[in-house]
Amino acid sequence: MVLSFQKRIIFNFLFQEVLLMRLLLLEDNTIFQYKVDNYYSGVNDGGVIWNDEELAITWPKLKLELSEKDKNLPKLNQLNLNTLW
Repeated sequence: MVLSFQKRIIFNFLFQEVLLMRLLLLEDNTIFQYKVDNYYSGVNDGGVIWNDEELAITWPKLKLELSEKDKNLPKLNQLNLNTLW
């Protein structure tokens, strides 16, 4: 669902048992809201580094503002999928 209101773009999503999600928002004043089907669990919080070659995602060349957490995420082949749940 995408809503446009007062020069803002708002995205609303529902994620159920998501393994990975990566977004790149290219417009100023963009709001990304999401809901999940369960409560937050820090034990299960993690991810994969955004530029992992194995994912084969062609990202635009932009200056990115990444958190320290996102800068230090492992590659996909470094994850132990048996420990995620």
